[in-house]
Amino acid sequence: MFVENFRQGVTPREGQKYILSQIESLIKSGHTQIIISAPTGIGKSHVAKAIADTLGEAFIITSTKLLQDQYKSDFIELKSIKGKSNFECRQLMEKSHIEDKARALLKGLTCDKGRCIIKENGKIVSSCEYREPRGDGKQCVYYKQKDAGLAYNQTILNYAMYFYLKAYQSDLPGVDRRVIIFDEAHTIENEVVRFIGYDVWGSYLMETGLDQKNFELESIDGMLDLLESLQVGYKDMLQQNSKPNTPKEIMAQKRMEQRLDGIVAASREIRTNSQNFIMQEPEFDNQGSLRRVSVAPLDISRYTKELFDSEIQVYMSATIDKKNFSRIMGFQDCGFIDVPKSPFLPQNRRIGFNNVARLSSRSPESDDVAVAKVIDSIMSMHPDSRGLILTSSKYRCHSLQKRLSSEQARRIQLAHSKNEDNSTIDEVLKYHSEMPNGVLLSSSLWQGIDLKGDLSRFQIIEKCPYPYLGDRRVKAKTQANRSWYIYQTIIKLLQGFGRSVRDSDDYATTYVMDSSVQSLLNQNKDMIPAAYHDVLFS
Repeated sequence: MFVENFRQGVTPREGQKYILSQIESLIKSGHTQIIISAPTGIGKSHVAKAIADTLGEAFIITSTKLLQDQYKSDFIELKSIKGKSNFECRQLMEKSHIEDKARALLKGLTCDKGRCIIKENGKIVSSCEYREPRGDGKQCVYYKQKDAGLAYNQTILNYAMYFYLKAYQSDLPGVDRRVIIFDEAHTIENEVVRFIGYDVWGSYLMETGLDQKNFELESIDGMLDLLESLQVGYKDMLQQNSKPNTPKEIMAQKRMEQRLDGIVAASREIRTNSQNFIMQEPEFDNQGSLRRVSVAPLDISRYTKELFDSEIQVYMSATIDKKNFSRIMGFQDCGFIDVPKSPFLPQNRRIGFNNVARLSSRSPESDDVAVAKVIDSIMSMHPDSRGLILTSSKYRCHSLQKRLSSEQARRIQLAHSKNEDNSTIDEVLKYHSEMPNGVLLSSSLWQGIDLKGDLSRFQIIEKCPYPYLGDRRVKAKTQANRSWYIYQTIIKLLQGFGRSVRDSDDYATTYVMDSSVQSLLNQNKDMIPAAYHDVLFS
């Protein structure tokens, strides 16, 4: 049944047929939650579409807008829903006397900054005139695509939009779907933590006239006191500025309303289950002023029944382990499909364990020098090729670059999520594509990028990417369950291994410096998807 519904005109690969036949068996046997461990290149988007075509109304959830676009490119009939920041605001354009969409977006006149609803004394009194369809065709673009997406039977969303709909707009027609397919499912825990957790920025205190010295920023009770004071402050500000006229005033009003809504929701959630939240260490600037204080949930399983409640749920990833994923999600009896073989030849994705040294914060400098020497040598073996070096922190990136020979150091392009020259990752990657033998050096490109073809013919794992134990949530989770810590490390490693081989004709060699990596993988072989065994344990 599922295989027969594969996209017309496209012949399913063996791995795809295997997944679809297994899903059919699992559903017939009564499983409603199914985990799929499917290696890179298997064609998960076509699998997801075949499942949706077979089972009926479906959401397909991805981790990024880029992946949304890829799904839409593969299947033009799919509808897509994106957030307000992606669309121009007609209301603000009219107020600013701007008619050009591109100019409006350039000036930041986006839907997330316009007032979709008008409130007085906390009550909705009217809605934006562009929210509903108009005779002149100038309906709000955000609501137009959202309405179309909810009306269609197959819709692609990212996690943030999906959680928002489930938490705040679950009564809307089209939100309740029979089947939901979660792609990149290994990211779900972080996505839920980001959605449920809350950040208070120093600018909030400045805006409401609060003094950080009056609050205990290290405790949950102190956070609740701060949220309550912010709530009072923003309510007062909104009452004093209840009738904005200019675009600047409208955007300021919307910003305050959004902050107030977020504060109220966070306060309610934390009070409901304060034992499940942990304070992160407050961040301060060089003058000692608060930059940010954050609170995060420890156990996400208490949210899964609300956020993941469709009749049939399918969780797909190239790096997923049934036992650990089920524990994180609070699932009891999931079906599991572990694709036994990668569609890529082993010789095209070789992994070599150099095992130069066991690196840690306590390692002697001589170990780092020895690792740098081997990396320099490997780069010399690939003088005309682009490559990627992955490590665990910005500090290690800079230290490694300084230890390389001048010839190899010149090839390095640092690639962080935030770079010193303010360049974006996209800009760094564009520069990399124009440099014939450039080598990216990063602590943040372990996942989310595709270095196809000659964008990377070799990659180097400098240090094992253990989660940072200075993060209080990470430390608390690790103390409660060491297996969680190991699983997070393995996910990141496996994601890193896959950055440079993206299709069946692609090839790249991976070199691993840190001897911790091989021992970690060997000791936890049961967590490694079957499709990786041929290159990791042969």
